[in-house]
Amino acid sequence: PEIIRRHGYPIQNYTVTTKDGYVLTLFRIPHGRNASTEQMRSPVLVQHGISVSSMVFVNIGKKSLAFTLSDSGYDVWLGNLRGSQYSNRHLHLSNLDERYWNFSFHENGIYDVPAQLDLITEITQQKVFYIGYSMGATAYYIYNVEYPDKASKTIKASVSMAPIAFLKHIDTPIKHLVPLWSLVKDLTYDITNGAINQRTPEFITNRARQCLPFPNQMQACLILGYFLFGYDGSQEEPELLPVFVMQESDAIGIKTVNHFVQLIETGRFTKYDYGNLNEEVYGMSIPPVYNLSKINVPNYFIRAHKDPLATKKNVYETYMALPEHTRPFDIYLVDYKPFTHGDFIMARDVKKLVYDHIVNFLNSNKNRFL
Repeated sequence: PEIIRRHGYPIQNYTVTTKDGYVLTLFRIPHGRNASTEQMRSPVLVQHGISVSSMVFVNIGKKSLAFTLSDSGYDVWLGNLRGSQYSNRHLHLSNLDERYWNFSFHENGIYDVPAQLDLITEITQQKVFYIGYSMGATAYYIYNVEYPDKASKTIKASVSMAPIAFLKHIDTPIKHLVPLWSLVKDLTYDITNGAINQRTPEFITNRARQCLPFPNQMQACLILGYFLFGYDGSQEEPELLPVFVMQESDAIGIKTVNHFVQLIETGRFTKYDYGNLNEEVYGMSIPPVYNLSKINVPNYFIRAHKDPLATKKNVYETYMALPEHTRPFDIYLVDYKPFTHGDFIMARDVKKLVYDHIVNFLNSNKNRFL
């Protein structure tokens, strides 16, 4: 919120409590720096991915997605999914309690997204454009599959940046480590409280000591992200490295990681696999698939050439699983070959390559889907 104020934009804070007791914060930029407050603006909910928060949409200065949307005449709402630094409270549980972390992106989709959208539609009395990045898109699909009628009433259209659903065709070293996960999963639960990278004062102090102030230190601290999400040195902004190192690292729930690993292993987009408990939880021995053919809202996909997770095959499989009437647009390929998964929130030229394109899409379709 301080970053938003520092750039001269108005900010409003809202909290909403999900049906299962998680307290979420949303930040609203109701209008641009110089715009009139009287003008009716279309609301846009922007949702972050794994291990980050809404900070990623304000962290690269005036070309950040939130400011680009605001300057273009939109009422911008920044979501923070449960467990991230601005949504780490619960009515009855401490976030140091492992029971707090008993969720994956399934709960993001069935609890967090509807709570956020209910708040926005209640306040604005309008349908919402939804922009999901990475896991933010995953949660969106789950919300649509589980509540298709409600989604049709609350969402005008969606933009999926580097969308994650099917993960059969990933192109990253992580796929070679997936078989090892089953060996270390229980140990990871034992030595944590169900999450890693929680932004406690100790975590922030230790990270600053380990990762600052020298560029080589910073690069070393970002190397896991490069390993998972790809690296594009040509789009790196050295002066922003300290911001990425200190601000963009956020808590990751072990159950969320485990759910993603299951998708990689099976190549299917399914609910969480509880093993022997599946019969009790789902009434069947294997977890049910998320049936994307239930989605009714129009979708626009954006992918990158070098994205190791939202690869061409993975994104196309998601796209083709949607009903034909919900994909009236071709998949947009970012016009820069080295572009990777992380570049959607970090690249030097991301405004020109992606964000301006999103604004054009929203402007063109503002009155099309009512």
